[in-house]
Amino acid sequence: MSTTMLTAQSKKELKKQKKLAEYAKTKILVQNGHFVFKTAWIVTQKGDRTEAIGDGLLIEGDKTYANFPFIGNMNRGTLSGPNNIEFKTKETVFIADYNDKKRKIFLKFEAKDKNESYSIYITILGTGKTTVQISSSARGIMSYEGEIKKVVI
Repeated sequence: MSTTMLTAQSKKELKKQKKLAEYAKTKILVQNGHFVFKTAWIVTQKGDRTEAIGDGLLIEGDKTYANFPFIGNMNRGTLSGPNNIEFKTKETVFIADYNDKKRKIFLKFEAKDKNESYSIYITILGTGKTTVQISSSARGIMSYEGEIKKVVI
């Protein structure tokens, strides 16, 4: 009976160590500042989920490149630019918060293009699963779910 308890504790400990190792790997990826977020799902304000495989967000140091599909409401007028949420930034200031206890990483930054300004909030789980929420000056809030990965050149 004691052998069974030791095996169960060992399995539990191994699972915990695996989660900690995944988080450490994800944390290093974020701290290095070179990763890509690929959109898998669009989540509207109403909570509707739509599959959307493809573009998302590329972060390279202090530069960002984004192309997110947009389905939702406009807050004001019509856009003269693209229907998608698209922007490129230089000298981006990221605010990062690492919750090591819960194995979560929170990033925040601002972006602008000629028509809109954006506030981007990113929640990254230890496994790399990620939610990106974009608040825009001209559109409704959009959320995207997917995963971050290392930039492969």
